[in-house]
Formats: sequence, C-alpha cells, structure tokens
Amino acid sequence: WPSFLIGWALPFTSPATVLAWQYRRLGLGRMTLADLPLGGAPEFVFCAASLNTGAEVRLSRSYIGHAPVGVFSNPTLPLATAVAASSAFPPFFAPLVVRLDPGGWRPKKGAWLFDREEFRREMLLVDGGARDNLGLEGIWEDYETVLVSDAGSPMAVDDDPWAVRHFNLSSALRTLFIALEQTQSIRKRWLIERFRLGVLSGTYWGISSDIADYGLETPMLVDSERTRSLQWVRTRLSRFSPCEQGRLINWGYAVADTAMRRWVIAPDPGPGEWPVPEHGLGPAPSPARVAAARRGQRVRQKPRETAPPAAAGWYSLALAFAGAAAAALLAHLLMS
Repeated sequence: WPSFLIGWALPFTSPATVLAWQYRRLGLGRMTLADLPLGGAPEFVFCAASLNTGAEVRLSRSYIGHAPVGVFSNPTLPLATAVAASSAFPPFFAPLVVRLDPGGWRPKKGAWLFDREEFRREMLLVDGGARDNLGLEGIWEDYETVLVSDAGSPMAVDDDPWAVRHFNLSSALRTLFIALEQTQSIRKRWLIERFRLGVLSGTYWGISSDIADYGLETPMLVDSERTRSLQWVRTRLSRFSPCEQGRLINWGYAVADTAMRRWVIAPDPGPGEWPVPEHGLGPAPSPARVAAARRGQRVRQKPRETAPPAAAGWYSLALAFAGAAAAALLAHLLMS
C-alpha cells in the first residue's frame, strides 16, 4: 500500500516505479539481469505480460523474449525492474513501463510486430500471472520433466460484499479476480492431465495442496488446521515474523517432499527433516494416522476455501478504498 499511495501521489512516477525502487532498497541494489548466475546454476527467468500485445514477456540473463516483437539479447535491465515487472499486479501496480534500445532487438519466427519500432522501444508490463500464473509457457515444450511450485493463494469467498455492491470499481476488481482464478484453474488441470497421460513427467505442489491427496505412505506430516491456514498468508510487501517465515519454509518443504517422493524420486529415500526445526509443523505421523487421514480425504467433501474473517474484512476494506479513490479522482477530473 505505501508503494501504491506514493506512486499515485507523486508526479512523474507510478506505483510500479516505486515498487521497483523498493526492491532495489530492500536488497537488489544496482544488480542487473547480467549479474544473474551463468552456467552450472539454475537459470532465472522472470515472466511478465505485455499490455501492448497480450503476449508473455520473458526476462533473463541472456535475453528478453517477446514473441510478437522478437528477442533482445544480453539485456542490462536492472534486476529490480525485472522483479517489479513480474509482480506488477493489476490494477494497483500496473503497468510498469520498460524502455529499451530499438536496435537491440532481432527478429524471430512469428515476430510480426518487429518492424514496428514503437513496440521495440517501449513495453507496458504487468504481472506475468495475468497470462500464465504457473510459468509453463516458457518450458513445457522444451523439457521432459516439469516441477511446478505454486505459491498462489486460492480465491477467498467474500462473505462481506458491501464494497462490491456499492462501488463499480470494486465489482470490476472482483470480476478480474474471478477471471484470473479461472485461468489458473484451467492451467493447473491441463498440467495434471498431461502428467496423468504421460505426455510430461514431473509433479505439482501448491501452498493450498492437501498432503493426503498425494497418497504417499510416509509423508512428513498430515494435513491440519495449521497447515491449511498457511494458504491465506498475506502476499503484500510486509515483514514476516520469524515464526511465519519458519512455518512457510517448512510447509513448502513438506509439500514438495511429498510430491517429489510420490511422483519423481525413486526409490523413495524417506521423509526429510524440517529446514527450520524450531518452527516445525508437527511430529512425523504414524502409519495408522496417515491411513486415517487418507480415508478421511476420500470421503470428505472439500468446501470452497473461505478466508479467515480478518482477511475477508481487509479485502473488503481494500476494495472500498480503491472505489473511493477512483470516485475522488473522477470527481477531480470532471471539476478541472
């Protein structure tokens, strides 16, 4: 919220620009894409979506790829800008304006906008999740094994729809969230179907996954109210307590351990150990408890996820604030 408010309040800037500045201040400093690891290390690719073309934009150490426009080789774009582009969630932090040397682009097959210099000079970018929240487009055709870690929280039921009912902007935002949720669900189902048919190998795990769904005989833990509550952890740029950090790290490790041992690693090496033991999520379950959890999972009708009341309240407050801000801006424009 501070980045959003500052970006709107100050002239000649934007919330997305302030967000990039925050990333620089919080640790990325003056690093550029050229400072990312090269060779022998994971290749980092940041995904954004172009408001100009609707296509995915990939930002990495060796290139920036924008299929309708071409490829920009060896970019020196600030790393904070790339991270901000990949997290410029609409409408609050979008768009992020990225300007490049038009001469640095080269055409590729299908780059039907390469001859339009304005598309090579400037890109209007938003969070890549607006197009592909799982980041699959850049890898699924080139790799046989795909491991997907999904930290996106599920859409909460709005049990206090006052803001949606009274503010058109709030209603529009809720509609946007529904559309994004649908896109993400389709991508996830498509991926899992490819795993099931043997077209791809690998596995999927997410922050809202249920351990019992994987059918592993010896998981690190069984599902509980504590593990299910972690899917609602806030995703804004605010400081986490050591306990929150430890539990999130441990939950991510536990669900990844379960998915990998069930579908990828053979023979099964057995359960791992908590990365942050002082914030463990529970003792290793007995076989009887695992079996009971799996039986319960088969008969349990999983309800539509509902955020805790506090989260729902803050969501409504945020939408109300957005609606009020838009109304004030419109009144100012009409009066000026």
